[in-house]
Amino acid sequence: MDVLSSACWNQLVQSENKAKKIWNQKYGAMYPDVDEEEGKSRPATNQSVRSRSQAPSQPPSRGGSRPGTGRSQASSAAGDSDEKRSKLLQLRTKLLTALEEVDCELTSTQELRAKSRASSSKSRQAK
Repeated sequence: MDVLSSACWNQLVQSENKAKKIWNQKYGAMYPDVDEEEGKSRPATNQSVRSRSQAPSQPPSRGGSRPGTGRSQASSAAGDSDEKRSKLLQLRTKLLTALEEVDCELTSTQELRAKSRASSSKSRQAK
């Protein structure tokens, strides 16, 4: 990805985050965040159970005494970015869905206004 595309995506993600923040301020109490519920819906794996049961001072076991290589650290960073990307894509999907709902509401409101104007003009003509 080139610098221009990266800047465009960064700007898009920032605007979506801003829109979500505004939406949460307006409607957050009516619609609880689904991410919190989804996090608890999946069963725990053996590895997640082990990581929760370890003391916080102990680093996770690597299965050996060798220090991590640059390659293993890069792959874990790539995994983090993949996870972040998937979360951002989920957020984008949610925001697009919310925007579609808003568009539908606006369309129906405009149709109602048009109908009420038509009926009021008919009633005026009848008088």
